[in-house]
Amino acid sequence: MVGNPGPHDDNAVLKDFKSWGPPSYDGTPDPARAEKWLKDIEKIFDLLRCTDELKVRMATYMLVDDAWDWWKSTSEGIGPITWDEFQNLFLDSFNEVIRKVQMLERGCEVLQRRQEMATQKRGANQFQQQNQFGGDKRQRVQGESSQGQRQQPQQQRAAPQDRAPQQPNRPQGNQGQQQPRPQQQQPRDDGRVQCWDCGERGHVKRNCPRGNRQQTGGVTQGRMFAISQDNARVSDDVIEGW
Repeated sequence: MVGNPGPHDDNAVLKDFKSWGPPSYDGTPDPARAEKWLKDIEKIFDLLRCTDELKVRMATYMLVDDAWDWWKSTSEGIGPITWDEFQNLFLDSFNEVIRKVQMLERGCEVLQRRQEMATQKRGANQFQQQNQFGGDKRQRVQGESSQGQRQQPQQQRAAPQDRAPQQPNRPQGNQGQQQPRPQQQQPRDDGRVQCWDCGERGHVKRNCPRGNRQQTGGVTQGRMFAISQDNARVSDDVIEGW
């Protein structure tokens, strides 16, 4: 049947057409795929040498899904068309759909890019704010640290004024032990003192060995003797005492 120029039965031609495994088209908005589908169909038509009307019938037979829905709605308002008219109608219709889909895809891509840019901008702003906050915090910490370091020498310089003067180091040995403080210095028995009671030198009245034995006369005699001695001898060397 292939290459036979004579008339063919439509059913036989359709059967022969299907034996070549023609591709189907589901209306995917892809210009390259739509054009490839048309070219593959035309190759089979060239082998079958069928009429234009039969070409349209066999081509539309391979439309499925959205493409078949398109053909049903489009063919209702038109009469029989040639193969060239079908190709123009097909490409115009699907190219329009493809164009709209492509515009929608480009719009989605633009929107996606804008969203990505907005997300990146928000991230950059947050990063900048965090760095600024961290920088301010570091500056405050460094400022406080510097201020503390400046105040520390001042406090160290002022500290000696607040502390009590240190006692000089004492010699080693009985360090820390205080020497007993004499309650009363005993007069030296060097012959300078004179007892007012007995008149003798070398002791005072309270140490006089005759204190309890002598009476008033003796005391008076001792006093007179001491006074006479003082009058006769004007000197600071004589120390009188009780």
